[in-house]
Amino acid sequence: MLGFHRAYFLDAIKRGLDLTTCTVHFSKRLTSYTPRSSPNSPLKLNFQDGSTADTDVLIASDGIHSVTRKQMLSDLAEIYSKAGDELLAKSLLDVIEPVWSGRYAYRGMFPKEKLAAVN
Repeated sequence: MLGFHRAYFLDAIKRGLDLTTCTVHFSKRLTSYTPRSSPNSPLKLNFQDGSTADTDVLIASDGIHSVTRKQMLSDLAEIYSKAGDELLAKSLLDVIEPVWSGRYAYRGMFPKEKLAAVN
């Protein structure tokens, strides 16, 4: 079995990007994002230090108490509520806060042969 450390995972994401045209932020704490005003407009990211950034893609890896998940699901719930689907809106709000399953997972594990087959 082979474990995949979080730092290696983040490095793999970074390597897959064209860093001449984009920026990766690992040391910032996102407080919120402003949704797109139109399909081609960027998302605006708002950070705890007061700085902002515009982006076309937001990959949220902000952990168990994810600010991104909370905002995204709240925004979707509001859309469905306005559309009259209160049941779906409520179900989205119900999964914002994580619920302990009674199990621990320190790292995802998979056979290294499967990783080799992907390369």
